[in-house]
Amino acid sequence: RIAAWLLETARAGHTWYHKHHVLGEPEAITRARLVLARSTQLGIAAGLRILGLSAPERM
Repeated sequence: RIAAWLLETARAGHTWYHKHHVLGEPEAITRARLVLARSTQLGIAAGLRILGLSAPERM
């Protein structure tokens, strides 16, 4: 279940990131999108840790 959730979350995050600009938007939108991106990063990292895997800091 965790692996499936990770795959689904990574796909959704990837699609979202390429569809929506994070920087160069009004400040409130930029902040909200940065929070969403960081939350996705933290969630995926936590799921990988549960599975005994590590996540790269940068891609």
